[in-house]
Amino acid sequence: MERKVGNLLSHPVGSVVLALLSQMIWGSAFALIKLAYSDFSITTVGDTFLFVGLRMFVAGLILFVIAVVSGHKIPSPDKTEIGTVFAIGTLQIGVVYALQFSGMINTSSVHCSILNGSQIITTTLFAHLFFKDDHINLKKGIGCVIAFVGVLFCFLYGGQLGSFSLKGEGVFFLSCTTFALCSSLVRKFIRKTNPIVYTCFSILLGGIELLILGFVCGGKLGAGGLRGWSILAALAMISSMCFLVWNALVKSNPINRISVCQCVNPITGAVLSSILLGENVLQTRYVVAIVLIVLGIIVINTSTKKAH
Repeated sequence: MERKVGNLLSHPVGSVVLALLSQMIWGSAFALIKLAYSDFSITTVGDTFLFVGLRMFVAGLILFVIAVVSGHKIPSPDKTEIGTVFAIGTLQIGVVYALQFSGMINTSSVHCSILNGSQIITTTLFAHLFFKDDHINLKKGIGCVIAFVGVLFCFLYGGQLGSFSLKGEGVFFLSCTTFALCSSLVRKFIRKTNPIVYTCFSILLGGIELLILGFVCGGKLGAGGLRGWSILAALAMISSMCFLVWNALVKSNPINRISVCQCVNPITGAVLSSILLGENVLQTRYVVAIVLIVLGIIVINTSTKKAH
């Protein structure tokens, strides 16, 4: 069974299908979060901390059970990296999701999808700073410029920056930048700890930190109802399963084969924002922005003839 799973993860077609599915599912999260905000009557920053903390804690428990069942023992980080796992995990989950969910109160789901898609720009920049074998070449630079122009077009279309709010889009973009930084930090400093074990502990740690922060800030959750709690369960599953699959794919494949699949993330987010929330995503600013961001992602991830 394990051999079949391993073959699927490393198969040229199977790995791409799994990568596309995981990115599509990840992209759906923004619209679901907006629905949950309505169901749980989330209106304050404290409310968002409580909600995302609960989501991450449940996701961490799911991964913990999977790690125990697959390894037949209690998973734990390498002794030499416990402090590093704690520090980066706090930044990657606690700080990133605190910024992301609080920013989402003051912006639309489609704007979140566009800003999240532009994360490829900061990821490329941080990789250039941290790794000698991952410097920006001409094609990567062109891809970054294309994606950046897409973001600018979205928020400057019409000659003003009225659709950009520091409390909404600004905070959300800061979360995307922080997550991109953490990706490089994980790659550089987490060398001995199994990726699944690191993901499990970082999500659990971040979830607990966010829950505490939510209570301290006076956060409250409404009744939620069947739909609200179903969405919360779905979001927890999305976090645990997508992290699990993506880490396994990155470990088993050339990075360029997998990373290019990120182009479907903003598309899925925009489409579901239209279907579930009734947001008008067929505006010129959104269509052009998404096309340019997707094109930028493709150019960046096909910038070398040989995969790293």
